Amino acid sequence: MLKTWWKKLNKCEIKKILVVSLTNIGDVVLTCPVIDALINRFPLAEISIVVGPKAQTLFERNPYIKKVHVFTKKETFGELVFLVRQLRQQRFDAVIDLRNTALGYFLGVPFHTSVFTHIDPYLHKRDQHWQRLQSLFSDVERTKKRYAIFIDETIRKKSENILRQALEYGKGYCVIAAGSADRKKRWTADGFIFICQALVQVYRMPVFFVGDILDYEGAENIIRRVSQGAVNLCGKLSLLETTWVLRNSRLLLCNDSAAMHLASYFDVPTVALFGPTDPRKYGPWGERSCFVRAKTINEAGEGLMTTIDPQEVLMRMKELIAL
Repeated sequence: MLKTWWKKLNKCEIKKILVVSLTNIGDVVLTCPVIDALINRFPLAEISIVVGPKAQTLFERNPYIKKVHVFTKKETFGELVFLVRQLRQQRFDAVIDLRNTALGYFLGVPFHTSVFTHIDPYLHKRDQHWQRLQSLFSDVERTKKRYAIFIDETIRKKSENILRQALEYGKGYCVIAAGSADRKKRWTADGFIFICQALVQVYRMPVFFVGDILDYEGAENIIRRVSQGAVNLCGKLSLLETTWVLRNSRLLLCNDSAAMHLASYFDVPTVALFGPTDPRKYGPWGERSCFVRAKTINEAGEGLMTTIDPQEVLMRMKELIAL
């Protein structure tokens, strides 16, 4: 019935759309192509989003996003009721719920995704979100335009100044994101040292390490064993500043992390390293990306990051950017 009504509805009648995204930064970035497509399809509509607190700053000062609502999994029942009341007051015309909750029903909007929609569990997570979008708006098409993450002039200039103070990068640079929230997803320090030394000493390519403050010491331990040309920016950049650094790099080497999804969103050449997680569902999704998977698995069926060969990683990097 929803699709029948939609065919009779002029797109100009959709004035306000709510996208319910996820919590962790990487998971939120995987929903950004849905936001892009909606903005492209409904250019006159107001787009608001619901995200977790970690990803809130990713949408700061974005002229294409009307309002960012923050949802935490630890909210009390009273806080949840307050959020629902706030959203009801906005009188949305459509809700795209990528969390697959009953929120759309509680908000009483005329068009919303259904909790009963079948989503192919074998698809990449990005494509699962796309399938949910198309279950409601089947005529929405993918776009290469990037609206969901907006980097303004202030962020660009600040990021450029940080890089200039850290290192001369006129010939381009590579980025390494050696951290991951899950220790089982982290490659070895020796592996990153091998790659870093090759980039800096053989190919004369500066390297910037990015991540949050928890990744700082790990990156510092790697850099101490590289003679020069590597700089630790972990914990020194905002989320949008990190995004700008990634977007303008020649290549990213990373574990399964938020940095990988940010680079994929902007189609930055990426080599991602995978052990316990499945790259077919969670891997890099840019056109110029690939992954290297662990060769050995443990008793739990998880790939062991220690079995990833640095020579294979370097070969994949060379293939992507023709070092």
